[in-house]
Formats: sequence, C-alpha cells, structure tokens
Amino acid sequence: MLQGLGGALMVPVDRLVVIRTTPKAGQVRAIAYLTWPALTASLLAPALGGVLSTYASWRLIFLVNIPLGLAALVVARRLFPDVPTPPAASTGEASC
Repeated sequence: MLQGLGGALMVPVDRLVVIRTTPKAGQVRAIAYLTWPALTASLLAPALGGVLSTYASWRLIFLVNIPLGLAALVVARRLFPDVPTPPAASTGEASC
C-alpha cells in the first residue's frame, strides 16, 4: 500500500516540476518524456514478473525494484534542477 501511495504521488509532483521548469513551448515534449516510461513499464513489468517468478524465485520480483530505484534516484538528482518552493501567500491573519 505504501508503494502505491508513493507511486500515485509521483505523477502530480513530476508534472509540477515540468510546468515550473520548462518553457511553454517544450512542455508537451517534456511531459511525453515522463509518460512513455510509465506506459512502457506497465507493459513490461507483468511479463518480467512472470518470467522471474516462473524461472527463478518470486522473491526476485521485489529485489528488482532496489537497483531500478537507486538508478532512478541518481538520474533524477542529475537531471532535475533544484526547484525552490514559492513562499506561502499571506492572508493577513495572525496564526496561532
């Protein structure tokens, strides 16, 4: 369940980063670069999981995510800029 929650949060976060950092003319292309890997993974992952569980061990299905996650982390840190969050809008009310 926790993995599904994290995966569900990735889509709005990555699109927000694209919108903030990409010029309007390149946004469609940038979002396409984000969409195609997700579409490809949803096609290949069940087949890979079936092959691993049939010919190896079902435990390998879970271990495949570790190197893929680490590689994605390294690539994301190199490719994505550090996007600062904008300051919160002040409503003029005092907070307690």
